[in-house]
Parts: sequence; structure tokens; C-alpha cells
Amino acid sequence: MKKILFPAIAVLLVICTVLGCGWYYNARSDNAQKNTAQQEAAEAYGCFVRFRETGDEKYYSYAVSSFYRFEQTYCLYDDRYYPTTNTVYALLVEKPEDCRAHFDELLDAMEILSGDVTHPNGYGKLAHFMNAVQEG
Repeated sequence: MKKILFPAIAVLLVICTVLGCGWYYNARSDNAQKNTAQQEAAEAYGCFVRFRETGDEKYYSYAVSSFYRFEQTYCLYDDRYYPTTNTVYALLVEKPEDCRAHFDELLDAMEILSGDVTHPNGYGKLAHFMNAVQEG
């Protein structure tokens, strides 16, 4: 009985260790993606604010670049809002003048997301901004 029990327990321990390590690695990877997305959202918000204060086009370019990195990184963490964030990025690039007409809405959304990239109200405000720009 002992000859069968020891190998069976050893195999179960190996299986549990492998599954535990895989789960731990996946959890760390998700957390890293979320943290990177959080940093990029905060950077985009800061650049949008500086653009609003100074009117310097380089800050708009920096903000759009940070928004793109935020969008791509957050998509790896959670892709539910990808259609919205992707459309907003396209609008920021293709229709900057139209976006500037609704800049306060964008700042409201980015302020929320710079504090918490998982906050659904931030994405709701981004969707509102997107619709306002698309409608003209």
C-alpha cells in the first residue's frame, strides 16, 4: 500500500505545484498590464491638461500617443471597452479639431480613468465623448 500511496501523492503535489505556479504567473501578468495601462492613462490625462493650459500641439501629440498605449495595454487586461477606446483613438488622430470642440468631456473621462482604469463611468464618458464627436 505504501508503495502505491507515495508515488500517487508525489504526482498530485507536482500537479498542484504546476497549476499554482501557472495561476500565480497569470495573476502577476494581469496586474502588470493593469498597472501599465493605469500609468499610460494618467500620462495621457496629464498631457491633455497641459495641452489645454498651453495650447502647445506637442502636448496633444504626447497625449494621443499615451492614449494609444493605454488603449492597447488595457485591451490585454480586459477587452470589453476596446471598440470604444479604439474609436476614440481614431477620432483623436483623424478629427483633432472636432475632438477639441468636446474637449471637456474627454478630460472628464480621462480624469476618472487616470484614477482607476477599471471604472466603468470613465468608459461611459468616453463613449459619450465618442458619440458627441461623431455626431458633429
